[in-house]
Amino acid sequence: MQPSQTPSSTIRSSLVHEVHDTFDFEKQLFQGTESPVPRPSSSIQTRTSINTTQLLSVSPSSQKASFFNANYDENGYVFDGVKIDIEDIDNTSVSNITTQSLKRCKSQVLKHYYNLLCFIGWRPFYKEHYYKTPFLIRILNFVYPVMIISLLFYSYAFDIQTCQAKLNLATDTVRPSTLSPAFTKPQRLTTSSLITSSSQLVFSRLSQPSDFTTNKTHGIGSNLDLDSKTNVDQCGHIITTYVLPSLMHLIAYIIGFIYFRINDNEQLYALMEKVFLAVNVTLKTVSQDRVIKRLKIFILIGVFWVLSAMSMNILSRIAFGFEKAIFEPKWLAYVLEALALLISNSVYLAVVINHATQCEMIIFYVNEIRTRLEEKSINLKDAMQQILDIRMSIGNLNSTVSKMTTLVALTFLEKFMIGLMILIINKNDELFAWIYRISFTLVWFSILAFTLLQVARLNSKCCKFKQIALSARVYGYHASNRDELDSFLLFISNAKLRAKLFGIPLRPALILGSLIVFTFGLIILFQTSIISRPDSYI
Repeated sequence: MQPSQTPSSTIRSSLVHEVHDTFDFEKQLFQGTESPVPRPSSSIQTRTSINTTQLLSVSPSSQKASFFNANYDENGYVFDGVKIDIEDIDNTSVSNITTQSLKRCKSQVLKHYYNLLCFIGWRPFYKEHYYKTPFLIRILNFVYPVMIISLLFYSYAFDIQTCQAKLNLATDTVRPSTLSPAFTKPQRLTTSSLITSSSQLVFSRLSQPSDFTTNKTHGIGSNLDLDSKTNVDQCGHIITTYVLPSLMHLIAYIIGFIYFRINDNEQLYALMEKVFLAVNVTLKTVSQDRVIKRLKIFILIGVFWVLSAMSMNILSRIAFGFEKAIFEPKWLAYVLEALALLISNSVYLAVVINHATQCEMIIFYVNEIRTRLEEKSINLKDAMQQILDIRMSIGNLNSTVSKMTTLVALTFLEKFMIGLMILIINKNDELFAWIYRISFTLVWFSILAFTLLQVARLNSKCCKFKQIALSARVYGYHASNRDELDSFLLFISNAKLRAKLFGIPLRPALILGSLIVFTFGLIILFQTSIISRPDSYI
């Protein structure tokens, strides 16, 4: 019969077993583990001496802390004569390269992306904190999306009311000549002055000839005065020019709200983790630094695009003058206009950045697997498993994210086409009008081209797998037999790694062919005088 254990040894034994259960040390440390270097018994006895009454009087958490402190060695922890190294216990030292890269990517790239989602209402505030959300933050998370949607509707109404961007091919391509001088100070109207000015305006209109375009000249930056405009409400093609793009923008916002906020989708970060873990160990630091740098460039380019798109509003005011505000005071109308325009363009940016970043991560993943296959440093079974993961990632990309991107890309395409047509037939020879027309076309073409090229790059990289499979079938791959090579070739042929936009698997050849057809179509339209300019140079 064994002697009864003392309370101190009983508590110490239970703590050892609890530590073993928590960290799962039995299988890893007690099977084939070399015996540690023995230490002096006096040192062990000094470190393991715990006061029994003190252990019985404190809480279990305090007992654990005392037990860890008592068994701490300068090179690690010692439990029952076995040294255990526990790193990063205070979150100050991280030895894993992948963990460091993920943390750096989250702080330098994803942090700004998450802030963008919070700004447009697709992500609740205070989500990254582990504590309970305060009551005021919960109220803000409910009210803020309502404010965002209200500002979006204000932006849509403002565009229609003011004929935003001057996209009428019939009236906005000629030089306006019925505008008042630049930056005139508005007069404060009273009832008597309003009646007097109205009567004077009626008699002056009756005495003037019917041609309103022969009296006043246009100055750069002139205010559009309601009394001096000939066609105040003339804003042609409202449905196709303003209503349809606004409707597609609103649908994209609703889809993104459901996808990110209600469904709480974290697909981008999950894809980033999977890709970073699949990187070759020898090239891990260089490859991960390269992809983090590229994602940071995407964020910076996106911010620059938003500022450029907002500057179009300023150029429009300089080129065509200031419209009448929807309501008074004017400064409040202008502030709401700027804020609504910022949110509207930020929605475009969030959709494009999400889609482009996922495409870039999958391209990064494809390049790593392709490099391993070319170096023959991976067996065919593991390669097929990782290619299947790529197929699943592309399938997720082609679902909700592709639908949102298709909607905004159609908006980009429409605005680019209208801007290009107005630029071609523009008859307004003023400098700022030309600067505005060229800038407007380039801004929307750049974001459209960036979106299309990302999809085309991804599909082009995925096509390299078939070339590698054909080469392996002809020249062999390690000790793989003919059946394995045939199976690999058949798997690659049926994988269908195709990213889609507009429901079409875009490829560089398709985009280049469409561009050639479009260019020659314009040439035919010019040659047949269907599209013509005042000069005959084109």
